[in-house]
Amino acid sequence: MKELTERMVQELFDNGRCADGIRPVCEELAQEHGQSLEPGGELEFFVRQLEREHGALSAEVERVSGLCGDASTAIRAGRKLLSERFQDGAPQDWALSFDSALRSRLGDLMQDGIRAGESALRIAENMQAEVQAHAEALGRVVPGLSSVALPDAARLGMAEQLAPVVGVGSFGTVAFQVGRSSMLTLHDFVRRRSTRTAEHSVLVAKPRMQFVGTGLWDLSFRIRLAVPFVRQPASRVKELEAMQETGEAHSLVLGSRNYGDYILTELEERPKHYAPGGGTLVTELSLCLKEYV
Repeated sequence: MKELTERMVQELFDNGRCADGIRPVCEELAQEHGQSLEPGGELEFFVRQLEREHGALSAEVERVSGLCGDASTAIRAGRKLLSERFQDGAPQDWALSFDSALRSRLGDLMQDGIRAGESALRIAENMQAEVQAHAEALGRVVPGLSSVALPDAARLGMAEQLAPVVGVGSFGTVAFQVGRSSMLTLHDFVRRRSTRTAEHSVLVAKPRMQFVGTGLWDLSFRIRLAVPFVRQPASRVKELEAMQETGEAHSLVLGSRNYGDYILTELEERPKHYAPGGGTLVTELSLCLKEYV
């Protein structure tokens, strides 16, 4: 598998084929090696992480390109960073996907480097150094970089044993995560699907039932946005509102399971507590999703 993942990274980021779509290219390469992206498998998980990390960084690349007018350098720097990030396989974290603050810092480094006339390689090196510093601050290991010793868990209290940020999953652009000082996760998760049947009338007898198939999956869950565990709850609500207004389908991922693509059909907001000045301190959201095929 290592040879295949290295080939994927090379083709996607070194040769620029990520522009053709991460998954189509990876599926093609997997077939060439006699493998497939089996749902729930290690290879499919690797490709999903490629998609998420590339998609998250691409948003910063587009922003910086618009500000600086140099898309070529921004794209090459972003691809170089991703190539280094995945050089030894899947990273142990989803930092680019889940950490908006880190993405913002990387975007600033990209922007400053372009304005200073630095090469794409030099900009990528600066961004990689920022990722390394981020990983060291979290006590994690970044592939290709020197490891950082973790504290002895036996000497820590339960709160200290909890990692600063642990990814739980995602729906579209919303990342679910828990940690010592931040928490954005879901609860009351319900998944349901009905059976489709046809009823045929019979003269002077009970009707006959015919199985037609299964319906689409419906999902529902709730999210609690509470300061200080969630920064700017109002912006999170607007993010979900934008997803609903576009009507686009997004993947729902929880843990290592990808439930497939869903559309946000219902969004209910219940502000619970307000701060002086009218800011929201605690908001509860109820979401209903329908499977998209």
